[in-house]
Amino acid sequence: WILTVGKVITGIVYATVLAPLWDPTGWQRIADETLHYTVPVLAVVTYLVADPRPRFSPRTLWTMLSIPLVFIIYTLIRSPFIEYTKDGETRHWYPYHFIDVDDLGYGRVAINSAGVLVLLLAVGSVFLILDHRLSPRPKVGATVQLTETAPIKES
Repeated sequence: WILTVGKVITGIVYATVLAPLWDPTGWQRIADETLHYTVPVLAVVTYLVADPRPRFSPRTLWTMLSIPLVFIIYTLIRSPFIEYTKDGETRHWYPYHFIDVDDLGYGRVAINSAGVLVLLLAVGSVFLILDHRLSPRPKVGATVQLTETAPIKES
């Protein structure tokens, strides 16, 4: 379920923060829109229609935060060592502009990162609530215990 929530977060962040910054064309546009719009929608549909339930727990929700936290910490440690020159200025590579310390400073990056974590908690909480309100569904291949059996007719 972490992947499902992650895909939804990716779609939201891309649509609201990243997409307005560039306009891909051709195959890049097809790949970009498939990855950032179609995949998150399909992840939600798959969760609603086919995923086993219940799968979410409050503990899993909090554990899920470790993924973006590790990514942010790693990026902030690693990126100062990756230099490039732009317009005669030495810069450091950051994967997204909203965590670019060169442009924004550590304070703004901390606020932006906290915003993504809050969004993750909010979306994860929605899935947690849905998971416990929707009817249970067994895992594929799980043994299901029947409560009644029909008599077998001999021929």
